[in-house]
Amino acid sequence: MTVQPRPAAPEGAGAPEGAGAPGPGGGRSRLLALRPASRLVAVLSLAGVLFLAAPAASAPLASEEVLEAARAFARVFDGVPALAARARGEARTVPPAALLQARGHLNVLDQAEARNPFLWMAWGIVLSAERDPAGAAGAYRRASDLAGGDLAAHWRLVKVFQALGREEEAGQEVQRLRILRVRLGLDRLTFVAQELILGVQQLAAAGQREGAEQALALAAEFDPVSPDVHLARAGLFLRQGRILNPGFRHAIADALRGGYADLSVRFGLAANVLAALLIALPLALLVMATVLAVRNFPLLYHDVAEATKFRLSAEMQRAAALLLLLFPLLLGLGALWFACSALVLLAAYLRTKERVIASVALLLTALVPDGTTGFALLYGATTSPRVAALVEVDRGGRGRDLLGVFARWAAQDPTEVLPLLGQGLIHRRRGEFAEARAVYERAVALASDLPGAHVNLGNVAFLQGQPEQARQAYERALALRPNDPIALFNLSQYQTERLQLERAKASYEAAVARSPALAERLTIATLGGAERVLVDAPIPFERVWRLVLAGSADTEALAAALWGGRLPYIPVAIAPWILGGAALLLWLVAALRASRGHAFPCEKCGRPFCPKCQRFLKEGLLCARCAAAFKREGAGETTKALRLREQVAHLARGRRFAFVFSLLFPGAGHLYAGSALVGFLLLLVALWAGLQGLLFPWVVPVLHLPQPAEGLFAASAGAVVLVCYLWSLRGRKKVRA
Repeated sequence: MTVQPRPAAPEGAGAPEGAGAPGPGGGRSRLLALRPASRLVAVLSLAGVLFLAAPAASAPLASEEVLEAARAFARVFDGVPALAARARGEARTVPPAALLQARGHLNVLDQAEARNPFLWMAWGIVLSAERDPAGAAGAYRRASDLAGGDLAAHWRLVKVFQALGREEEAGQEVQRLRILRVRLGLDRLTFVAQELILGVQQLAAAGQREGAEQALALAAEFDPVSPDVHLARAGLFLRQGRILNPGFRHAIADALRGGYADLSVRFGLAANVLAALLIALPLALLVMATVLAVRNFPLLYHDVAEATKFRLSAEMQRAAALLLLLFPLLLGLGALWFACSALVLLAAYLRTKERVIASVALLLTALVPDGTTGFALLYGATTSPRVAALVEVDRGGRGRDLLGVFARWAAQDPTEVLPLLGQGLIHRRRGEFAEARAVYERAVALASDLPGAHVNLGNVAFLQGQPEQARQAYERALALRPNDPIALFNLSQYQTERLQLERAKASYEAAVARSPALAERLTIATLGGAERVLVDAPIPFERVWRLVLAGSADTEALAAALWGGRLPYIPVAIAPWILGGAALLLWLVAALRASRGHAFPCEKCGRPFCPKCQRFLKEGLLCARCAAAFKREGAGETTKALRLREQVAHLARGRRFAFVFSLLFPGAGHLYAGSALVGFLLLLVALWAGLQGLLFPWVVPVLHLPQPAEGLFAASAGAVVLVCYLWSLRGRKKVRA
């Protein structure tokens, strides 16, 4: 890509190695300054990011306008393969033998495709091959004129001119795209940015850094919101190994902001994050219950043995304790029932902090049924034709079929303002100002408290040559929302044309202070030759969210299917009450068992004992043997040595268990050692990151919606899981006597 973009690239994106970045070896010196463990995490994380972060090339979104331009191109060029190969840059010239065939083909199309710009582009290629540069130049100008207000046609002309090596004409077409974008009030040209991003990846892979940066700057100009653009910039930094450059962090931050601003990305990412969390919470609860059950089973066995003394053999007593603990699993009630019953059964043996964390985990899991309803709503939003139409408008769509979708929606739901706002934006982008004004007037009558409707109505009035009515509409919008940046910006345009320069300056500065992107918008429009810049208010997200929350007839069924059989024989509506009741029952059981007495672990050797075994509890939480050795007079040195050896063996055994659990699940070792808060957080974060970034996209894609930069998410998730594992390995040090 050699077409120079008008605006300067963002800071750090195209800076030389010595400007704003560490010099040769600077990044390496910072890395070596880290501690060994941190250095290992940084190196492995960076390796994972470099391996996974580059997103795979994918076909750009095919809107109605793009498809129509592709059909117009195919009708002309598909009949002569040699001509099509030259237009795509696959051949350096048209063979002489194919010129006669091309002329005949174009003469046949001359009447039916007279208004097709690609017919004249084809004539230009033929005339150029026949050594007629003047005729070719005239044909190219005719092609550009016939493209008119068709953005997709102009962009395809840009690509053909570049394939022909005519960079001057390509630059002129890019300038026409800029002018059209401003005149039509388009914030985004998504299809242009997507094709440029594909070009960036190809240029970067070929080592053409300067061309990749130019294409990336042009993509950012035509779609400043898209997270893909900013992630592509981050990818360039990664390819150059400049991960410590501030530009890399800025690109990631801009990608996050762009993902939040893009409706489809916002819904898809929210659904993916929620889906991972809805599965991670019950899993974390299950792992916590399992770890605590393994640690405290000797205490439960001791109490069962005391209760059944002289009635059951030792083997039967152990079997009875296991049966009591695993009873829900043996009945086929599932893992979640086991987790609830195990925590309640073992409540008396848990420390106070552990009971608090277990209760919080149960209460969080009680929110999962409602969370499945939320996921069903988000999932339905991503597949809803109405939300898809709103997303298409948000990305700059203006096709006739899209207009029909909103017209049918408005007819089916006359009280909804969203289809009217969508229709108004499409009519405005198509230059149909009378239709746009009529629709916006209906929208204002329907939702007079919506500032964006007043702003867009004022824009259409301004374009129709009625500036006073436009001013009144902007002031009505500001009365509803005094600091609305778009209303202030458009009002500054009116004040500038009325030579109210002081007021215009104040309005413009207030608008830019609240939305700095408006300044860049004005700069781009001015460089594009526009005399007036009017910014349309976007589709209000709060209204879209209200539409999403309304759900559909399938929402309840989908939520029930997502909840599945986690609590068999319990309806979804009652499940939160069961889990919340378990959190309360846990404290009640602990209080009752404490009043009647239960087993404790010896502080020295870990051996279980109860008040029946050790009647001198004032000597501390020590079993009878340790109390006799350490608290009472007359104990021999041999007895103390045996107790100390048993204490050392107990510590070693506990640390081995903590280490094994840490290897199985991050945080499980901390849970075993009694560090409940850190252990549960490590476990929950690792499970959530692993599910969101690693398992769902690659193993269970049915539960994962498309989102930008899957590789970057996978690399980040891998780094998070690795950090959790490394931190979790410290859990064995938490085991104390």
